[in-house]
Amino acid sequence: MRCAVKWLTALVLMFATSAMASTSLKSALVEAYQDELNAYMRYESIIQQFGDIMPFSNLVGSEERHMNLLEQVFKLNGWSPLKIYHPIAQFYSSVVSACDVSLEAEEYNVAMYDRLLKDTSNEEARAVFLHLREASADRHIPALQRCAGLRLPD
Repeated sequence: MRCAVKWLTALVLMFATSAMASTSLKSALVEAYQDELNAYMRYESIIQQFGDIMPFSNLVGSEERHMNLLEQVFKLNGWSPLKIYHPIAQFYSSVVSACDVSLEAEEYNVAMYDRLLKDTSNEEARAVFLHLREASADRHIPALQRCAGLRLPD
C-alpha cells in the first residue's frame, strides 16, 4: 500500500510539474508574441504617419518574421497565439522622436528575452528567444540609434 501511495504521489508530482512547465512556457510565448505584435503595430503606425522610411520599413518586416517564428513554437506545442493588440493612438512630433520611443521599446525587448531565456527550458522556445533577442540587440537597436542620431560605440 505504501509503495502504491509513493508511486501515485510521484505520478501526480510529475504531471503537476509538467503542467506548470507547460503553463510557464505558454505564458512566456504569449508575452514574447504580444511584445513583437506591439512592435509591428508601432512600426506600421510610424510608417503611416511619416511614410515608408528607414529603418521602420525594414523593422516592420522583421517583426512580422519574429511573430511567425513564435507562431511555429506555439504550434509545436499544440497552441495558437492570441493576437491581442490594444491600440494606443501615438503620434510622434518627428521621426527622431519615433526612433527614441522605438529604441526604448527594443531595449525592453532585449531585457524581456534575457528574462525569458533564464526561465525557459524548452529548447525550441529558447532557440527562438535567443534568435529574436540577437536581432533586437545586434540589428534593431543600432539602426534605431543611428535613426535617433546617437553615436554608436566603436
